[in-house]
Amino acid sequence: SGFTVDALVGGMLAGAVAGAAVDLALYPIDTIKTRMQTKSSVALEFSEWKSLYAGLTSSLAGHVPSSAIFFAAYETSKVFVLQPALGVGSPLAQIVASAVGNVAASTLRVPTEVVKTRMQSGADQGFWPCFQRIIAVDGPTGLFRGYAAFLLRDLPFDTIEFVAYEQLKIAYLALAATGGRGLEGWEAALIGAIAGGVTGAVTTPLDTLRARLMNEAGEEEKGGASLLETAQKILNEDGWQGLFSGVVPRVVWLSLGGTVFFSSLEAAKSVFMSSV
Repeated sequence: SGFTVDALVGGMLAGAVAGAAVDLALYPIDTIKTRMQTKSSVALEFSEWKSLYAGLTSSLAGHVPSSAIFFAAYETSKVFVLQPALGVGSPLAQIVASAVGNVAASTLRVPTEVVKTRMQSGADQGFWPCFQRIIAVDGPTGLFRGYAAFLLRDLPFDTIEFVAYEQLKIAYLALAATGGRGLEGWEAALIGAIAGGVTGAVTTPLDTLRARLMNEAGEEEKGGASLLETAQKILNEDGWQGLFSGVVPRVVWLSLGGTVFFSSLEAAKSVFMSSV
């Protein structure tokens, strides 16, 4: 039906707009976080502002379409399958929808995330040289290095963040007696900041493992062949604090990211999904 098509297209466009908005607004903070997590030996010169945006093209190439895929899967599975079965506002419906969206988006997101991570850390200076090096050393599977860590980070992250956001939104709209209207931009931004910041802090160890693994794609010598080996290496070298490398910029990035993302999402949904 038209309802189904509207929801699909609306979810994809809203997700793409929100994903691009976060990347463009907050990318330098993500670069600083990645440098801290990978213990990069390459100096980050703030006077050379372009280095703060290293890998942005790769990030947008993966983040924008994968955000669209995520929301297409998230919104449609939630609206048409899960909520009818589990009830509107059901946390379980939101959790399952988030997992469905994440797995669907990850096949496109992970290869571009691997390239982005190496460019942010300073290991490679351009998209094409980085891509060629990974293929030459590791073959096509190198583009999926850290895939397990990526899913282990993003499945709980998006689950916690989206459920927190949806539940805070439901509670706020009920308490504020809004008369059935949606969230104002500043309301979505505030709720998104809380959801993003808290979730970012909790999932930092998984993000650190992902960054370390992905940054070793294309390297002849790798610090750890598996997730557990990499975790053990970090613990041996830096203690448990090493797993929380970059936690401050990550929390700042994701609090601001939650502000941008969810306010952009609500605005985009009001435009693209007005009939849903």
